[in-house]
Amino acid sequence: MNANQKTQSEPRGHDSRPLASIRGSTPEPARLSLREIVGRGYAVENEAGQRVFEEIAEAFRQGQRVELSFANVELTIAASLNVAIGQLYGVFTGLEIRTRLVVTDMNQHDIALVKLVVDNAKAYFRRQRAGASALRNELQAVAAKAVSSTPTN
Repeated sequence: MNANQKTQSEPRGHDSRPLASIRGSTPEPARLSLREIVGRGYAVENEAGQRVFEEIAEAFRQGQRVELSFANVELTIAASLNVAIGQLYGVFTGLEIRTRLVVTDMNQHDIALVKLVVDNAKAYFRRQRAGASALRNELQAVAAKAVSSTPTN
């Protein structure tokens, strides 16, 4: 092995980027305003949440940290936040989200709502991944059994 080769591979995020590139994101976060993204002082529709998700996800893909401001937002609901923030857990690791997303200018109700959304998203995607893994294992077992029971001539 030459001096340029590493003996261990770097830990990677969901999208296979080394976590070092995740931690080494730009020093200044992308500042996003929920009000500006949705175009009004309330985020109650899935479409609004989708626009917020797309803005955050794009910034993450570019290696940026994100500061999401809830300033001048009078109303948010869990359904919209599930799409905006919860959906991130299906694309990025918890580590990526924790180290790269900061929400600001929130009232106590919105803080509690975001916490609920995050907890539910983590549980949902954990169950989804466990189910996919169990299905994959079952299919591999069926395939192995089919191969071993195939008569050879």
